[in-house]
Amino acid sequence: MTAARKVLTNPRVRFVLWAVVGAGGCLALLGALSIGMFVGPVVALLALVLLLTTDVDRSMVGTVSGMSVPLFYVAWLNRDGPGEVCRVEEHFTACAEQWSPWPWLAAGLAFAAVGIVVFQRLGHKRVPA
Repeated sequence: MTAARKVLTNPRVRFVLWAVVGAGGCLALLGALSIGMFVGPVVALLALVLLLTTDVDRSMVGTVSGMSVPLFYVAWLNRDGPGEVCRVEEHFTACAEQWSPWPWLAAGLAFAAVGIVVFQRLGHKRVPA
Protein backbone atom coordinates (compact mmCIF):
# COMPACT_ATOMS: atom_id res chain seq x y z
CA MET A 1 0.00 0.00 0.00
CA THR A 2 1.41 3.37 -0.98
CA ALA A 3 1.80 6.18 1.54
CA ALA A 4 -0.86 8.31 -0.17
CA ARG A 5 -3.33 5.40 -0.17
CA LYS A 6 -2.60 4.75 3.51
CA VAL A 7 -3.33 8.39 4.38
CA LEU A 8 -6.57 8.32 2.37
CA THR A 9 -7.84 5.33 4.36
CA ASN A 10 -8.11 7.51 7.48
CA PRO A 11 -11.70 8.83 7.67
CA ARG A 12 -10.60 12.02 9.45
CA VAL A 13 -8.20 12.88 6.62
CA ARG A 14 -10.97 12.29 4.08
CA PHE A 15 -13.30 14.44 6.22
CA VAL A 16 -10.79 17.31 6.02
CA LEU A 17 -10.39 16.87 2.26
CA TRP A 18 -14.16 16.93 1.81
CA ALA A 19 -14.26 20.01 4.06
CA VAL A 20 -11.89 21.70 1.60
CA VAL A 21 -14.36 20.83 -1.16
CA GLY A 22 -17.20 22.31 0.90
CA ALA A 23 -15.25 25.49 1.67
CA GLY A 24 -14.31 25.93 -1.97
CA GLY A 25 -17.84 25.27 -3.13
CA CYS A 26 -19.27 27.84 -0.72
CA LEU A 27 -16.60 30.34 -1.76
CA ALA A 28 -17.44 29.72 -5.41
CA LEU A 29 -21.11 30.31 -4.67
CA LEU A 30 -20.59 33.46 -2.56
CA GLY A 31 -18.17 34.92 -5.09
CA ALA A 32 -19.84 33.60 -8.22
CA LEU A 33 -19.25 36.74 -10.26
CA SER A 34 -15.65 37.26 -9.18
CA ILE A 35 -13.34 34.58 -7.76
CA GLY A 36 -16.02 31.88 -7.87
CA MET A 37 -15.64 31.18 -11.56
CA PHE A 38 -11.97 30.29 -10.93
CA VAL A 39 -12.47 28.37 -7.68
CA GLY A 40 -15.46 26.34 -8.91
CA PRO A 41 -13.65 24.20 -11.49
CA VAL A 42 -10.77 23.46 -9.10
CA VAL A 43 -13.23 22.36 -6.41
CA ALA A 44 -15.14 20.22 -8.90
CA LEU A 45 -11.88 18.55 -9.95
CA LEU A 46 -10.90 17.85 -6.31
CA ALA A 47 -14.36 16.38 -5.64
CA LEU A 48 -14.05 14.17 -8.71
CA VAL A 49 -10.61 12.96 -7.64
CA LEU A 50 -11.91 12.17 -4.15
CA LEU A 51 -14.89 10.30 -5.55
CA LEU A 52 -12.67 8.23 -7.85
CA THR A 53 -9.93 7.46 -5.32
CA THR A 54 -11.83 6.88 -2.08
CA ASP A 55 -14.94 5.06 -1.01
CA VAL A 56 -18.16 6.96 -0.54
CA ASP A 57 -18.57 7.04 3.22
CA ARG A 58 -19.37 9.24 6.21
CA SER A 59 -16.41 11.52 5.52
CA MET A 60 -18.40 13.21 2.74
CA VAL A 61 -20.31 15.19 5.38
CA GLY A 62 -17.08 17.17 5.71
CA THR A 63 -18.47 19.29 2.88
CA VAL A 64 -21.09 20.62 5.30
CA SER A 65 -18.46 21.62 7.86
CA GLY A 66 -16.25 23.08 5.16
CA MET A 67 -19.02 25.43 4.09
CA SER A 68 -18.57 27.21 7.42
CA VAL A 69 -15.12 28.59 6.54
CA PRO A 70 -16.23 31.30 4.07
CA LEU A 71 -19.11 32.19 6.40
CA PHE A 72 -16.66 32.72 9.28
CA TYR A 73 -14.54 34.89 6.98
CA VAL A 74 -17.48 37.11 6.05
CA ALA A 75 -18.33 37.43 9.76
CA TRP A 76 -14.72 38.44 10.46
CA LEU A 77 -14.71 41.05 7.69
CA ASN A 78 -17.88 42.59 9.16
CA ARG A 79 -16.77 42.34 12.79
CA ASP A 80 -17.23 46.09 13.41
CA GLY A 81 -20.70 46.23 11.87
CA PRO A 82 -23.53 46.73 11.43
CA GLY A 83 -23.53 50.23 10.03
CA GLU A 84 -21.00 52.65 8.67
CA VAL A 85 -17.49 51.98 9.95
CA CYS A 86 -14.70 54.52 9.43
CA ARG A 87 -10.98 53.86 9.56
CA VAL A 88 -8.70 56.82 10.22
CA GLU A 89 -5.18 56.69 8.85
CA GLU A 90 -2.45 59.32 8.98
CA HIS A 91 -3.42 61.05 5.72
CA PHE A 92 -6.98 59.88 5.00
CA THR A 93 -10.22 58.54 6.40
CA ALA A 94 -12.01 55.62 4.75
CA CYS A 95 -15.61 54.69 5.55
CA ALA A 96 -17.52 51.58 4.51
CA GLU A 97 -20.92 50.09 5.22
CA GLN A 98 -20.69 46.76 7.06
CA TRP A 99 -23.31 44.10 7.72
CA SER A 100 -24.01 42.52 11.05
CA PRO A 101 -21.53 39.69 11.63
CA TRP A 102 -23.89 37.69 13.83
CA PRO A 103 -26.00 35.95 11.16
CA TRP A 104 -22.83 34.90 9.33
CA LEU A 105 -21.25 33.63 12.56
CA ALA A 106 -24.41 31.74 13.53
CA ALA A 107 -24.65 30.11 10.09
CA GLY A 108 -20.95 29.17 10.20
CA LEU A 109 -21.29 27.61 13.65
CA ALA A 110 -24.39 25.69 12.56
CA PHE A 111 -22.72 24.27 9.43
CA ALA A 112 -19.55 23.34 11.33
CA ALA A 113 -21.46 21.68 14.16
CA VAL A 114 -23.86 19.74 11.93
CA GLY A 115 -21.04 18.30 9.83
CA ILE A 116 -18.97 17.25 12.82
CA VAL A 117 -21.91 15.78 14.76
CA VAL A 118 -23.19 13.79 11.78
CA PHE A 119 -19.65 12.53 11.06
CA GLN A 120 -19.25 11.37 14.67
CA ARG A 121 -22.74 9.83 14.86
CA LEU A 122 -22.26 7.86 11.65
CA GLY A 123 -18.96 6.54 12.96
CA HIS A 124 -20.43 4.86 16.02
CA LYS A 125 -21.55 1.31 15.52
CA ARG A 126 -25.08 0.67 16.71
CA VAL A 127 -25.33 -2.30 19.04
CA PRO A 128 -28.66 -4.16 18.84
CA ALA A 129 -30.51 -4.29 22.15
